[in-house]
Amino acid sequence: MHLKPLFTVLLAELLISLPLSYSQNTNTGSTGSTTILKFLEKNDKLSKLAEYFTDSSFKQVTDLLNRPGPFTLFAPSDDTWLFSKINIGNTTESLNRFRYLIVNGTVKSTDLNAGQEKLVPTFLTEYLAWLPNGTGQVLKINKTLDGKIGVNDGIATSVDNVVSNGVVHIIDNFPSPPLQFSENSDAPSQLQYLIDEANLTSAIDFTSGITIFAPPNSALEPLIEKSLNASFIRSTLLQHVVPKVLYASDLKDGNTFKTLNNSTITIQMPKNGGNLTVNGTQIIKGDLLLSNGVMHLIENLIGSGENSTENSKGKEKSSGGIRTSTGNLFGITEPTFLSEFHQLDICRPSRRKRSYAAAAAAADDDDDDDDEKIIKIFHLNQNCQPNLILNL
Repeated sequence: MHLKPLFTVLLAELLISLPLSYSQNTNTGSTGSTTILKFLEKNDKLSKLAEYFTDSSFKQVTDLLNRPGPFTLFAPSDDTWLFSKINIGNTTESLNRFRYLIVNGTVKSTDLNAGQEKLVPTFLTEYLAWLPNGTGQVLKINKTLDGKIGVNDGIATSVDNVVSNGVVHIIDNFPSPPLQFSENSDAPSQLQYLIDEANLTSAIDFTSGITIFAPPNSALEPLIEKSLNASFIRSTLLQHVVPKVLYASDLKDGNTFKTLNNSTITIQMPKNGGNLTVNGTQIIKGDLLLSNGVMHLIENLIGSGENSTENSKGKEKSSGGIRTSTGNLFGITEPTFLSEFHQLDICRPSRRKRSYAAAAAAADDDDDDDDEKIIKIFHLNQNCQPNLILNL
């Protein structure tokens, strides 16, 4: 007469063996002496990753994951490799793509609440990333309202596989590092066009550590359609770029930041609630990742409105915080600028199409004045970081 207890035990065992309803398995128990690499070798869904992580060509990854850790590995399953766009023949690129899968420390599904998003820095610090001070490019982790764990544009199919030196999450995508602004499909196309027309693309793409507040195409069309002078357009564009990485979590009510046209923007929380604003313009979507920073989409031009396009004649004027001065974009006199510019010789970037000496010599050329002043602002704000890339 012990059928009832036996039935209860069997039912409990059956329930434990069933996967979760959304096919995202959770494994919270440690596997003892099994390391991350051994876990990969034993898992038939991760044979491709195991093959490359133990290949001598990628010894840096092997050595890293043999350390005590703890580390978190977001491991693409074998099914994802066909769509990974990873070029294994390019060892440097592949090595850095692999680094983008590894986080220093443990990140578990239980660290997030439903609806929460978290940015976690990876070991990708160079080649495909241009962030200041050796900061690792971030992965975007989120937990959906129904409990699924998202990793960039994919979903984790098996989470919290705890091993002796960390934790492994098996994912259904192969995360690609964020692209440069000029190649990023999330960037408004008119903003990309205007920045290219203003000869700012290289500076925006390769400078280490920026935040772009990106207006929609509809707000940018007047800058294209109306006959505005070049200095006004450049100043307007640079009003939307801060030479510092500011993720959404870094934006607080009352914060002020200097932009690349040397004006100040203010972050505010509306009294009636809602999204944060920058100089009164609402931030409608945040944390769109770039190779060298982050982009936030905003609803309008910063400082736009009644006085947004008045200065089409090149007159000295303040327009919603946008300084519009023809031929003297940052208000720096030529002798002062050249003096400070020469002092920055120790901050020369590691890649360039022309030398600082050549750039300084060209400062008398009206077409180059603004470019050189942009270089100055970038360097002063980056404190002469050695990994700053300007590629002008």
